[in-house]
Amino acid sequence: MAVINFARREIITKIVYYGAPKAGTTSNVRKLYEGMDGRPQGALLPFGPTDEVEQSLFFEVIPDGLELPGFSLRLRLISLTGFDSDGGAVVPRLFPDSGV
Repeated sequence: MAVINFARREIITKIVYYGAPKAGTTSNVRKLYEGMDGRPQGALLPFGPTDEVEQSLFFEVIPDGLELPGFSLRLRLISLTGFDSDGGAVVPRLFPDSGV
């Protein structure tokens, strides 16, 4: 899902890696972060409940070579593991504009 901020001339796109515990969501985001050496990016930040096995992660990157006339592009990569205590998916509640 993309959010367009016309005032700041910015397009923000969220890419959410979502899956069951131990499905590789956190590993995928961590590997992508490590592969971004030299590109403008934010820090790899944990968020949400801490678990010994899984930890949700987030970082932003400004991709090189992708330009839209008059707009800057920003990607937000997020890992999100599992279900909440009610058994429901957490993505729609945490990211209501995610298109899920």
